[in-house]
Amino acid sequence: TPGKDQDQADARATAMAEALKAAWPAGAAAASTQAAPGKAGEPEVVDLGNGRSVVLLPDPTMPYASVTVAFRGGDALLAPTQQGLAELASRALVSATTTMDAPKLEDFLADRAASIGASAGRDTFTLSARYPQRFAKDVLGALADVATRPALAQGDVERAKRLQLAQIAEVSDKPTGLAFRHLFPFLFPGSHYGYFRAGQPGEVSGFTPKDVQAFWERQRAMPWIMAVCGQFDRQMILDVAARLAAPAVAAAPPLAAPAWGDKREEKLTLAERAQTHLFWIFPVAGRESPDAPALEVLRTALAGQGGLLFQDLRDKQGLGYTVTAFLWQSPKTGFLAFYIGTTPDKAGQAMEGFQRIAADVAAKGLDEAMIARAKNSIEGDYYQEHQSLGSRSQEAALNLAMGLGLNFDREMLARVAGLDAQGVADVAKKYLDPSKAYLMKIEP
Repeated sequence: TPGKDQDQADARATAMAEALKAAWPAGAAAASTQAAPGKAGEPEVVDLGNGRSVVLLPDPTMPYASVTVAFRGGDALLAPTQQGLAELASRALVSATTTMDAPKLEDFLADRAASIGASAGRDTFTLSARYPQRFAKDVLGALADVATRPALAQGDVERAKRLQLAQIAEVSDKPTGLAFRHLFPFLFPGSHYGYFRAGQPGEVSGFTPKDVQAFWERQRAMPWIMAVCGQFDRQMILDVAARLAAPAVAAAPPLAAPAWGDKREEKLTLAERAQTHLFWIFPVAGRESPDAPALEVLRTALAGQGGLLFQDLRDKQGLGYTVTAFLWQSPKTGFLAFYIGTTPDKAGQAMEGFQRIAADVAAKGLDEAMIARAKNSIEGDYYQEHQSLGSRSQEAALNLAMGLGLNFDREMLARVAGLDAQGVADVAKKYLDPSKAYLMKIEP
């Protein structure tokens, strides 16, 4: 009967779940931890002093957690001759600890269906962990060991260097990769914003374990924000945070707007390619600016398959397959860029299209329908991108580390929703100025 069949199915499912719990992950014994699920949507910020804080974001919907530790620093701690060292440190740091070599650490995490990672940015350096709640004690202990007892052995650093050099070679062999590698050095040549993020091959090849160790000691002394989202034991998180805190505390480099370069056009060549790639770049205000919401609307209205650039340059004129716009912002500065990949004989026509669309939007703004669609897209993208625990812990840690506030992105949504057509038009007129624009070309 249906009822009997269901009872049997439930019994089999329960037995399978118990067997799986006992046998998986292989080699990993789950610590007995009492989760404190709390109530979703009620964050707690614990100030540890010395520029270090813990953000607790309880979410009881699944037995999983994500931790992000965002340090101030990154490339801002490097001298011009050290470009690529922060990136190298992010690779080598998570390879091994003094208690677990690389293969053992990989097996340890795989057995627990967990991950530990690191990444370096222009103003930040992040450590992260993702794990099932039942392995919280194990994985958080490993995260603390990565931060406080990294091996940084010769072999680990050499492997990281090989990966980084391979990355440089790979991106330099692709038109858009080459463009983005050179874009910031072109725009901001006088500051760490203009560093080659992965460095130059000669410099990277010369880095030693001592260089990586010295960088990490300086980086670890910077202020940081630790955010955890999901199910977690509050005291366990605070205990791990105490382990992460370095004895010495140093002041973070100031967040300042970098100077823009004097050179307005950059041409790079990539042999045996068929297309010309154009990036037309407008300097704009940073995320802290009151203009930031309107800039988001402009970018959204210009980008994508329904955007003004795509509809005109691709659909109407057939000038290229990929046509879009993108917005990059730090707290203090940013840029809005138009992009197209086209054939060399149509590059002039594509630039004329860029200029015409920019002039039209600067003069007339956007109509109400375009603005409404852009607002809906921005809201939808935000909630889609923030479904994961990892995205939410990362958002909280990075926003607070950069001085933007815990709810900055959600508040930005409200500011976008409150925009009217005149506000968007004023910002378009202010920034879509061809006399201030920069041009990067990748030519065959």
